[in-house]
Amino acid sequence: MAEAEHKSKGSAAAVILLLLGLFVFLPLLYVLSIGPMVMIYQDGTNIPPLIEWFYQPLVDLVNSSEWLSSVAEWYVSFWVDG
Repeated sequence: MAEAEHKSKGSAAAVILLLLGLFVFLPLLYVLSIGPMVMIYQDGTNIPPLIEWFYQPLVDLVNSSEWLSSVAEWYVSFWVDG
């Protein structure tokens, strides 16, 4: 009986980690990946349409607020200017 409870707790922990990954870490990686992406395409290379589509929600969000815009500009400049 104790072994079944231990397996149940282990699977619950796995579900919690999966949910954390899906709802916290993946969105965080999405937002933070804008800096390296801009650094890669800063030389004037055409950005592929799929990349533009992928980042458009983030661009729209950043453009909706002056504060977010200033934070994003600082973060991108950190990547671009080194």
